[in-house]
Amino acid sequence: MEIMKHLEWADTDAKLYHYRLDNDEIDVVLEDRAGNLGCVEIKCTATLRERDWRQMAKIRDARNRQFKAGFVIYAGDQTLPLGDRLWAVPISGLWA
Repeated sequence: MEIMKHLEWADTDAKLYHYRLDNDEIDVVLEDRAGNLGCVEIKCTATLRERDWRQMAKIRDARNRQFKAGFVIYAGDQTLPLGDRLWAVPISGLWA
């Protein structure tokens, strides 16, 4: 819901989606008018596994040029690279 609030005043006009196809799901997909994508997945764990960002990697690989970044918000304490244009960001990092 917070992301929806921020979209109202953001410089970039974007649409917010929830992605689900078969067993793949991404909590938030943002798409601007040019088709550029950003993804956000929220996890309540301090330990991440590859399956936590696998769906974003699939979107990245399928829409390579349009995919700009993917973030897993999690209960850990470090910002971590997860691969090409994918990062894990601690929930506390949202207020830093």
